[in-house]
Amino acid sequence: MTRRAGARTARPGYLGRPALALLIAAAIDRAVTVARHRKDSQ
Repeated sequence: MTRRAGARTARPGYLGRPALALLIAAAIDRAVTVARHRKDSQ
């Protein structure tokens, strides 16, 4: 347990915000799909 606690305090920004990372990944994925659709339409 001590190792886990230390890892959490070492990277609170990364492990503390998994939802933010998922949101960013979803936004990038959506932007890529939109760009692909625009290329196909042209």
